[in-house]
Amino acid sequence: MPVPPRTIQHLPEEPAKLAFELVADLFPLHETLARHGISRGDLKGLLRNDAFRGMLQEAKRTWRSPMNAAERIKVKAQIATEDGIPALYAMFSDLSMGATARLDAFKQLSTLADAIPKKDNHAASPNFSVTIKFASANRVITLAANQQQPSAIEHDATA
Repeated sequence: MPVPPRTIQHLPEEPAKLAFELVADLFPLHETLARHGISRGDLKGLLRNDAFRGMLQEAKRTWRSPMNAAERIKVKAQIATEDGIPALYAMFSDLSMGATARLDAFKQLSTLADAIPKKDNHAASPNFSVTIKFASANRVITLAANQQQPSAIEHDATA
């Protein structure tokens, strides 16, 4: 007896995400299916669903587009980085390793966790000065700011 095609009501919770993950092929198929809670039999049924096949086609078009090369590289690098975290943690935790290697592993983990405070970009901003000359009042006002002196207002009454 043939299996009827699945209807839209039988799609997984996040069908577009599943379609993307299948097309991107970033993880083994069994991991992708397990993450979405479906079996290979379920997948076969999904592949007979017109809506899901449309999602697969759109995901293929987007993912394989030459304009998406940078994003593909970024996603693959993120996955490789994530896969390397257990090894970094093992290095950091291994007391038989040298202190330098353990410290480097700790720094990498801290960087990945975004746990290192960022430098304030405003602290490195350039100095500036604004001079305003009022011809009618014969006055000059200068506004200046730099890293050592947050702001200063000078007044020169001479012409």
